[in-house]
Amino acid sequence: MPSLLAKVCVLLILLAQGALGASAQDSSGAAPRPEIRGVVLESGVELPVSEAEVTLAFYGAKRLAQSKPQSTLTAKTDTFGAFVFRPEDYGQFEIRVKKDGYAELLPYPGVTSASRQNVALSAATPSREVRLFLSRPARITGLVLSEETGQPVANVRLRTMRVVSRLCPTGAVWLS
Repeated sequence: MPSLLAKVCVLLILLAQGALGASAQDSSGAAPRPEIRGVVLESGVELPVSEAEVTLAFYGAKRLAQSKPQSTLTAKTDTFGAFVFRPEDYGQFEIRVKKDGYAELLPYPGVTSASRQNVALSAATPSREVRLFLSRPARITGLVLSEETGQPVANVRLRTMRVVSRLCPTGAVWLS
């Protein structure tokens, strides 16, 4: 009767042969299938955002400035904020995310945490991993006080603006 160690060794050899056979098939000249994997995180805290809607827009071999996508795919993130797309073709893609209760972070020079990204897939680069970010909207409340009297000022108009935070390396802060 073969020992447990002998059975384990035989099993490992069979698994290794199967893995080698699979890698030989992959190098047979067939192009690997395109794949985009990623995760959606909450900006600033980098916690996963589950049940977010991720959209992948396919633009073909070249994307022109005002072109419309040739096709789109959608997916929901899992409990870890993860998603996977396996498009049929290589080419230019835009991937974006949205979820109720979160604000979209727009691409901004020098800021890497955005809610959308452009991705190119080819036979040389058949897969990519991306990180997309959403932000919980903020609310600013308070009183505008007169410098002279310290009393509240009525009918004050406030304007909002986009501010890039120098304190938070993960993204930008939008006031609205």
